Amino acid sequence: MVPKRYTSMNSNYEQTESYCTGFFGPDTLVFTSGIAPSSSLDISFFEDLGLEGGCGAFSISGVKSGTIKHMQI
Repeated sequence: MVPKRYTSMNSNYEQTESYCTGFFGPDTLVFTSGIAPSSSLDISFFEDLGLEGGCGAFSISGVKSGTIKHMQI
């Protein structure tokens, strides 16, 4: 069985909220057996690291494929 990889990045292709500068994270990389990862991952330890300038929590779901023709490369 091949594990699936779930990840996200700040690509800024389709920005739907005010831009937040500063620390972008924490990002999580979750390996599973093919089922969707738990929606209750505990990353609360980041609050104790004293990092400043973080963006609020968000989640991304859905499927995207192909390219956008008018994007500059």
